[in-house]
Amino acid sequence: DLRYSRGKPVTVPFLVTDDYHVKTVTVMARQAGANEYQALPAKAAASGEYDVEITPAFHDNKTVDLYVVATDDSGHISQLGTADKPLELKKHFLFF
Repeated sequence: DLRYSRGKPVTVPFLVTDDYHVKTVTVMARQAGANEYQALPAKAAASGEYDVEITPAFHDNKTVDLYVVATDDSGHISQLGTADKPLELKKHFLFF
């Protein structure tokens, strides 16, 4: 569920696995409509689990475009989303 509450930080979890070893995991993010993505630190949690925190200062209650890039020791690269077709993290709205 890629939604967050207004003015609150959000932690986005994801799973990255490899048959041998994951070398790097980078989360690229920007406010929707911005020109440049910036790298956000992905933290390793349990085996294969990573997460990234998106702060209120970063999302500013707007949609955030993001994608994940992972590499292994052999130099293989895999992505979840792309710069051209990112995942979208959106503010959660309550409707009655």
